[in-house]
Amino acid sequence: MNINRSTNITITPSSYLSCFTNENLGTATLYLNGESESIAIQFNPDNLPVLETLISELRKLEIQSQQLKLQDLQHQISQLDLSLNSNVNGNCKAILSAGESF
Repeated sequence: MNINRSTNITITPSSYLSCFTNENLGTATLYLNGESESIAIQFNPDNLPVLETLISELRKLEIQSQQLKLQDLQHQISQLDLSLNSNVNGNCKAILSAGESF
């Protein structure tokens, strides 16, 4: 690997990613097109283990993010349940089951 400098690259929602395979060279190239510059990273089959590790770690992060969103939704549902169990019109309580309405 030839590196003249170290650069941190953050892929944002506005970044454009594309991939091109060159069968003659036996490589796949990932193109990162941002607002101010474009970068091409060329991979060969020897790079598969590290790419598979990267994908595995990204999947773990995705699962963690989904779990946090689920916890937030469960908290919101609990808050709604508390609201439904509180006083309605100052005197009576409304407890609804699934499918019921008032």
